Amino acid sequence: APAAAAAAAPAPVLQGPLALARQLGPKGLYRGVGLMGARDVLFNAMFFSSFAALKRGEAERCGTQVASLPPWKLVCMATGAAIAPTVLSHPFDVLKTKVMEAGAAERGVTARSAVGDVLRERGPAGLFRGLTVRVATVAPLFGIALSTFDVLQRTLLPETVPGASAKERTVGSGDCGEGASRN
Repeated sequence: APAAAAAAAPAPVLQGPLALARQLGPKGLYRGVGLMGARDVLFNAMFFSSFAALKRGEAERCGTQVASLPPWKLVCMATGAAIAPTVLSHPFDVLKTKVMEAGAAERGVTARSAVGDVLRERGPAGLFRGLTVRVATVAPLFGIALSTFDVLQRTLLPETVPGASAKERTVGSGDCGEGASRN
């Protein structure tokens, strides 16, 4: 009988998450999802359009295809493109965290009440608490992730990237002549 009970019990690794799921219930597990969605939609709309515009602009400046831009430029452009969206979406992240932290103890915490609490406790600056750390992690993360994606896409699926085939590439590999600017 002890062997059957041991087989029916969840693995120790799952006991914490399963206990949390039982404690909070389905609604509690998704607390703050609307704020997270608002944060992510705003961030992604701004980031991806900015990154694409930066790549097109640099390719035009260098007289080459986007697919010929070197990886180091992609990292720099993606990192730079992530800064403004991170700053502008940060208040949603602060509010999402406040709503999620309320947990089972304070079921009445909503996005509206979280805004009031943050403004009352810390003023408007409270909506940007932790911003430096978030920018310092999110911007480089997106810089590395998206430049890696672009390079892998060019390498593994060149037919999906205009200008990625060797015959379409412009001389200079998109580096504007290895440091010499083509203005």
